[in-house]
Amino acid sequence: MVDTTYERRTFETSSQVETPSRITYGKHGLRELGIVIVLNGASSSGKSTLAKELQLYTKEIYLHCTLDMFWNMTPANVRANSINFPHLKCAMAQSVIALASTGHNVIVDIVLGSSKPDVEFVHALSKINYTMIKIDCALEELERREIERGNRKIGLAKSQFDIVHRDILYDMEIDTTVNSPKTCAQMIVDKSPKVSYLDDLALD
Repeated sequence: MVDTTYERRTFETSSQVETPSRITYGKHGLRELGIVIVLNGASSSGKSTLAKELQLYTKEIYLHCTLDMFWNMTPANVRANSINFPHLKCAMAQSVIALASTGHNVIVDIVLGSSKPDVEFVHALSKINYTMIKIDCALEELERREIERGNRKIGLAKSQFDIVHRDILYDMEIDTTVNSPKTCAQMIVDKSPKVSYLDDLALD
């Protein structure tokens, strides 16, 4: 039986040599371990919009890795879910580890819970140091956005609302109900010592 209490492990990284560019280099050309930020929240909570905001305005270059990218790999005639693909989230975690291990900074955009694949994802990712961020949003706003988007199954956000944050240990919490993507991005930057805004794009 899989323990549903998520464990976190942190590792010391080697010293970095900063350059004037947006890429941080080490003795082998790339940093030995990239920065990993995990955004976990229900569908329509604004994870992807926030990730793109961070990509655009941070000094560091980030790749945006989404769960949807992995679901989109599946055949059209096979339903994309954790029943048919029970190890896909674990594979996603291993992909993130590979990117970070080769010096790439990654923003992970995912919907977790307390199922076995979700537990396996977090346990797999614990091999590296990462920041887990809770993306919170009021249910009423989630449902409004869901209808407005028009490309999500109605009721999806509600079905995830009570389980998406269950048993997960967070480093910080962001509420996207009324805060703009820029404001949320600034909150993350302010609380993350390794993340910084471009000087000419910093918020007032």
